[in-house]
Amino acid sequence: MRVPCLPWFKTLGYLPLVVLAACSARALSGPLEPALLENATSEVRAELAQVVSAALGGIQVTLGEEVLTATSILVIEQDVPRDLQQRPLAGRSLAVPVRFQLLTGDEGCWLKRLPQGPVWALTRARCARESPPAEAGGEG
Repeated sequence: MRVPCLPWFKTLGYLPLVVLAACSARALSGPLEPALLENATSEVRAELAQVVSAALGGIQVTLGEEVLTATSILVIEQDVPRDLQQRPLAGRSLAVPVRFQLLTGDEGCWLKRLPQGPVWALTRARCARESPPAEAGGEG
């Protein structure tokens, strides 16, 4: 009797993504601060998409061209199947979006899964500290 090897191939197919995620996740010594991308090139976005995909178990993600240039928070929502009129097939989605934050420190850019997830190094990105938001209102 022959034992099929297909389950092993499926498991090994995800191995490079797991290794990438494990090797990129690091413990940092210094403090990290919220940051914005200075160079949102296609190469940087591709690296960011690869890191996010690996962090989410290998699912494909789509990122906008201005990702992480206006805010340090990245929110990934699950794609909801829709009908021809673009209405959700299953009604309202109760899936909780996954959040990441771009950080800078230790002379590099880092992506952290929120609230207390691992941190991954972004080797192609250049980051600048995010300015705190201006306070609403004023004297008057």
